[in-house]
Amino acid sequence: MKHSSLLLFLCLSISLFGQLPYTPFEFAGSIWREVYYDGSSGGGSQGVYTEDYQYTVDGDTVINSISYFKLNVLGFAQYGSGPMSPKFYFGGYRGAIRETANKEIRIIFPADTVETFLYSFDIHPGDTVQTYYSSGNIITVEQIDTVEICGKPRNRYLLHFSNGILTPVYLIEGVGNTHGLIPRYEFFENGARLNCYSNSDCTPCEMIVGQKEPALELRVEIFPNPAWDKIAIRSVKMADALIEVFDNQGKSITRTRLTGGIEMLDVSNWATGVYYVKIRWNDTVQVEKMVKN
Repeated sequence: MKHSSLLLFLCLSISLFGQLPYTPFEFAGSIWREVYYDGSSGGGSQGVYTEDYQYTVDGDTVINSISYFKLNVLGFAQYGSGPMSPKFYFGGYRGAIRETANKEIRIIFPADTVETFLYSFDIHPGDTVQTYYSSGNIITVEQIDTVEICGKPRNRYLLHFSNGILTPVYLIEGVGNTHGLIPRYEFFENGARLNCYSNSDCTPCEMIVGQKEPALELRVEIFPNPAWDKIAIRSVKMADALIEVFDNQGKSITRTRLTGGIEMLDVSNWATGVYYVKIRWNDTVQVEKMVKN
């Protein structure tokens, strides 16, 4: 792959020791933010093709007496050999996804009537395994370690592909595959990577909100940014919005309400670093990044 490496940011990822009890998926409330890159798009005539997108869950459904979660996708694509094209937005229903009792992740794609197997977590070092979109590779489990993500220690499985993958492939319990919740492996000129995972327990991933900018009266302003002593959070219309601030490790720092159109927060005692301000108003959630100097 000819582009700069992307940071796999999973809210908080710290190496631990020893295998842990299994951590199941929490589909409701989770966000998977991913990127896709294709350096061979258009046979070179269009240069590179990229996608930046997110998966979220929009309720549940029952198919053939089996319960599933409804998986949605929203994102944008660009292409170009120099300056990139305008953003072309896409989105919609991606399929019905579930975790089985034997730790398999399965999905029914929109055009299908039967399940497609994505991957399994009932695996051990030395096992030969299968995953979705593996292009005829022989895949073995190379090692297991543990990481902490969104406040929960989880087992992480390193996979070895016989034909080679440019960047390591991990299966992480309760999160999925580091080459995409629905994998698109990084072979030579193209592939996907999971950039951010979050759920209700940790710092939310920055959300893609659609093609149009929010209406002016619904925008939230945070200033000054960077901040030293105090910040102001202001919105004309979003009265009584719930404000929650997270540090860069996903820990909730403070909660308050936006009253009177503006709220002042004293940040003088906060450690220097990056913080995320989550604003929830009716069914709208906005996330803004701020820096404390």
